[in-house]
Amino acid sequence: MNVFLKEEIAANYDSYYHTPVGKEIDRLEKEAIGSLLPATSQEQILELGCGTGHWSEFLSSKGFQVIALDISDAMLTKAKMKGIKNVEFRKADAAALPFHDESFGLVISITMLEFVDDPEKVVKEIYRVLKTGGIFIAGCLNQNSQLGKTKNADDTFRNAHFFTKTELTALFKDWEHFELTESVYLSPNFEILDGTTTTSNVEGAFLGIKVQK
Repeated sequence: MNVFLKEEIAANYDSYYHTPVGKEIDRLEKEAIGSLLPATSQEQILELGCGTGHWSEFLSSKGFQVIALDISDAMLTKAKMKGIKNVEFRKADAAALPFHDESFGLVISITMLEFVDDPEKVVKEIYRVLKTGGIFIAGCLNQNSQLGKTKNADDTFRNAHFFTKTELTALFKDWEHFELTESVYLSPNFEILDGTTTTSNVEGAFLGIKVQK
């Protein structure tokens, strides 16, 4: 079952971002995705798996006009309550997008592919709705990170499929200009190592990728 369909998960989802650790990890993830974002587009962009609108708000703050989709009524209810400017929230399945071919120049998805039943099918749908030369940016969780190695102890992550860098490369093998960045390096004690000299010994928990159709 998709845990994000549960109202109790949606109700408490944003609370993590208000903790000291959550704030720092959020900053690092947004820094990584921000480095991949193109200049602000005048066209609408598509966000998949928007959840409670946390990343929708970030994209809006960067000047993007966003159509934000999620399959969870509970998550969308929380998102709509925020009154985020320049964002239109809709319920839809990322594996069957309700848009014509080549509708968007930019599609973004942050930590969604881990939770879908068929990532390859979703990626094909993203490819279909992207314009020729369009960009897809994703934030994914790394199986080879400390978070990935211990994910089975977490109720939210237990049934998710974290990706290795090799898997992501294979998933987007038919795309152009594969670019990857990583951040949120964690020690075995879950200390954040970003900005220290010890990150060379571990892989980042958060992988940002950018590919082109």
